[in-house]
Amino acid sequence: MPAELNLAPQLLAEKKRVRRRYLILVIALAILLGLGLASKPIYHTLKSWRSRQLATRAEGFLREQKWDMASADAVAAYQLAPSETSAIRVVARLQSRTGHPGSALGFWQQLQTAHVMTKADLRDYAEDLLRNGQLVEARQQVESLLGGEAAEPATLRLGARIFAAAGAYDRSLDLAVRAQQIEPQDRGGKLLLGLLQMESQQAATHDAGFKSILQLAREKDQVALDAQTYLAHRRDLPAETAREIASLLKARPLTDTDHRLLALDVELALNPGARRALLGSAMAEYQAAEPGTKRAF
Repeated sequence: MPAELNLAPQLLAEKKRVRRRYLILVIALAILLGLGLASKPIYHTLKSWRSRQLATRAEGFLREQKWDMASADAVAAYQLAPSETSAIRVVARLQSRTGHPGSALGFWQQLQTAHVMTKADLRDYAEDLLRNGQLVEARQQVESLLGGEAAEPATLRLGARIFAAAGAYDRSLDLAVRAQQIEPQDRGGKLLLGLLQMESQQAATHDAGFKSILQLAREKDQVALDAQTYLAHRRDLPAETAREIASLLKARPLTDTDHRLLALDVELALNPGARRALLGSAMAEYQAAEPGTKRAF
């Protein structure tokens, strides 16, 4: 009996240790169960975060025109989280910027269905619809942008191009004028307005457009090259102006074969009797060019 009484405190302590271990096990199981239940939301959160990170990096590559790197990050972002807004947006922009407006439309429509499109998204969507030849849909999108608060110049110019393609000349010219009033120094907008003015049946408006485009053509940027190209394709220019445009185009590097050949076309149109001499001179000039450039010529 005394021995049993002496063992009682030890048994009591052992029971407490067993209960404590059991309680710890129960708590551990509960934690593991909780983590198991929460693992999916945590995993999806991490995927969305990584997708947004990749999409942001892809946007930067797009701005820098690093197409391969932009494509790798944009595709990875979309595959990681196909419902992530920023991933859908960057894939749409990638398709648009790399000359695939038709492929971009489905992604823009995903954003539109989710009601998360920004004004810039709507402009890009309308632009891709225009480039894809879907004028009715493009007009609907730009009308929604023009119908709100004071439209931005970029929206006005896009509207001008869409209405011009749809044959609504007066509306197109009005939008281009409004855009230029807001941003008079914008050279691209000035070129657009000049092109529309040259389509006018009114002599004064036509002449204003011609003078504006010729002034732009005398500069040394991409807008100047676009102006030169437009004028070179016209066959109603004064001979003096045509010679000036040909001279500007011929001043471009030999590798810019398309524009130099356009200059040759202008010269041939001006001097049909000198065709043999002009072609001979051009052939001699390209004899020393690189093989690729020579083949293009």
